[in-house]
Amino acid sequence: MMSELGELVFISQRNNHWHLDGVVDELRRVRQQWRDRFSQGDYQNKRLLPSKQSIHSVADTLIKVLYPMRLGATDLRKEGEDYYVGYLLGTALDALVEEAALELHYQAGTPTQHGVTSPET
Repeated sequence: MMSELGELVFISQRNNHWHLDGVVDELRRVRQQWRDRFSQGDYQNKRLLPSKQSIHSVADTLIKVLYPMRLGATDLRKEGEDYYVGYLLGTALDALVEEAALELHYQAGTPTQHGVTSPET
């Protein structure tokens, strides 16, 4: 009886008709207003702020640096461990600097390497 109830709840939730067209349209309008206000000229299809995914990738890489033989590459051997750690650490630091630069440029209102200026606060 319990599994039938669970299945009914799942089915009823799955058949919701959210009618999201208006919400999606409004979100697009708000995004465009922000882009018009805070970017120079046309929106350049470039990121202005750090990426959550990139920061997660840096953290994942640092975990592999700290625990290379346990959480690193499956084919890693002791003789290549130092090279692997150094390579990953350099990669993680390069990515972190890129994300930090995006945030600092945005906060300072200065142009990034792509020529986009963030809002003055």
